[in-house]
Amino acid sequence: LTGDAKRFSGAAATQFTSLNESIVKRTAVTGKVTDPQGLPVSGASVTPVTYSTAKGAWDPANGYADAVSTGNDGVFVMQIKADGRDKPFRLQVTKGDSRAARFFPDAYTPDEASNIVVAADQVSAGKNVALPAASQLAGTVTNADGTAYTGGGAVELWRAVSFTSSRELGGANKSEWRRFGRASLGSGGTFSISTTFNDSTAPAGTSPVAGTSTGLPPGTYKIKAMVAGNQEGFLPGLVGIDQAPGVALGVEQQLNLQKYALPSTAEIRGAVTNITGAAVANEQISAVYRYVTNVVDGAPVLSSWLAATPSKATDSAGSYVLRVLSRTYRVGALGTGGAVDIPGSGAGQNDRGYYTSDAAPTNLVADADDVILGSQDVTGIDFRLNIGEPVNIQPPYITGISAEGERLTAQPGTWSASDVVYTYQWYSASQGSPNTFTPINGATSRTYDIPGRMLPLPGVPGFTPARYFVEVTATRQTSSRETATIGADVPTGLSVESEPFLGADTTTENRQRPQITGKAIVGETLTATDGVWSEGGNFTYQWLPGRHDEDSADPGRPPDEDAVVPRDAHGGERQQPGRDPGGLEEHRGRRQGCAEERDPPRHLGGRPGRQDAHG
Repeated sequence: LTGDAKRFSGAAATQFTSLNESIVKRTAVTGKVTDPQGLPVSGASVTPVTYSTAKGAWDPANGYADAVSTGNDGVFVMQIKADGRDKPFRLQVTKGDSRAARFFPDAYTPDEASNIVVAADQVSAGKNVALPAASQLAGTVTNADGTAYTGGGAVELWRAVSFTSSRELGGANKSEWRRFGRASLGSGGTFSISTTFNDSTAPAGTSPVAGTSTGLPPGTYKIKAMVAGNQEGFLPGLVGIDQAPGVALGVEQQLNLQKYALPSTAEIRGAVTNITGAAVANEQISAVYRYVTNVVDGAPVLSSWLAATPSKATDSAGSYVLRVLSRTYRVGALGTGGAVDIPGSGAGQNDRGYYTSDAAPTNLVADADDVILGSQDVTGIDFRLNIGEPVNIQPPYITGISAEGERLTAQPGTWSASDVVYTYQWYSASQGSPNTFTPINGATSRTYDIPGRMLPLPGVPGFTPARYFVEVTATRQTSSRETATIGADVPTGLSVESEPFLGADTTTENRQRPQITGKAIVGETLTATDGVWSEGGNFTYQWLPGRHDEDSADPGRPPDEDAVVPRDAHGGERQQPGRDPGGLEEHRGRRQGCAEERDPPRHLGGRPGRQDAHG
């Protein structure tokens, strides 16, 4: 037991004298290693192991005891050092890669083994372990129709492991799947695995013995495949680990001739436009996917987004065709580098757009919609890239009173893109040329203060009435910095003088024209918006129908003035009474009169006319 005892032997009736020896107490662990049939296994390595949080793996506890080997009889004796007494550790038994590693009493991973604690001057005997020969799993990866797969790649064997959070020190119960074996696929999709995968870069998730390849242990495995086209998942079908069936491998069993099928191949077709609706040619389109790679403590863990390869370029009409393995994808243009832009990951940063079922452009894969590809092709996966000039949906307008010393504010309106920054340019037109607007030097802020006199008193000269107008430029925060410029819906009226304590005698001005919403269809409801006015007030409404002159040479022209017949007013909504979809709206502001449309002003340099309304 002690390893340094003296051995005596002799013939029968031999007499020994002077055998005075002192008995020294030892602290040790003893046991026997056999094969599953009970035959001794010599030369097996027996090592104490503890969990290293720094390495994230089980490590030899050299400070507790030195590793020992079994003798010809399979017996081992491990002396426990002073630092290892009364400390929990686990016993690891290995013999190269011809046999599976075993952990006392009958586990195939140290996480699932039992603790051994040896007190001082005690011998913990009977730590016997059966060490089986390696099991083997071999087979063939096939295409969906059963033909041989020839695209290359690799397969891995994953096995569920249960453990406690602090390993030999106890803690909460936990579970996860870990990779045990790996093999490259042969030319016909064949593979054979009989040893654990030794990957020193990830010791906690590979071989049960960190940094060492051992024989493949028995157990229930799930088979992960990494094949051509950057496709991966669990077989059959490249599904998530939570959906894949398990393959039971017995003790010292050789399970061969198994076949595991990949999913079928089909096409995703669609067309790509920018936010203005124009076709986008030569844009690289990819199908991206993710799957459940693990189940940790009962909760599925998704992979990062992976892009199936190769991507395909759109043609001159913006059309594309992706031929990929059947699974659930999200389809988009990944931009430069082809990496999926995952917020916070640092990858991508160039995603230009993904498919959404409502055609709303998005450059975030998380906001995209799934495309489920089965055995049949999927068409109509059209989407807009978040590129192109911003399009104005509701025009800008001006708020504020057009009076001496007052502040006007530009409201930028509504645009098709949300990633825009606005800049402004204010214009003025004199009283003598009220429809000719020229830029105001330095007036490029969102607000503009109308100039006034130092002494705003009656009869004091110096105030110059003017009309004001603003242009808004929207610039997208994309790499190409696309821009678009549009003027306010309506300029201001002529500014007026202000008097001390009384202010200015202003009139209500329309700054954004009212609109009619709804469908001009029998039975549908039309609704009038109030528009935007320079000052508050109450609104009344008068709905006026127009007629469509079928005999006119220009049936699209507005109805003649004598064809406008007032109808009864019902507030802001009016039910369509008949077939005529035409209609005119008159909008009144109740302050100092009603709003009326005047001739649009002419702008310098061919700027589009704006309609003006004054009380």
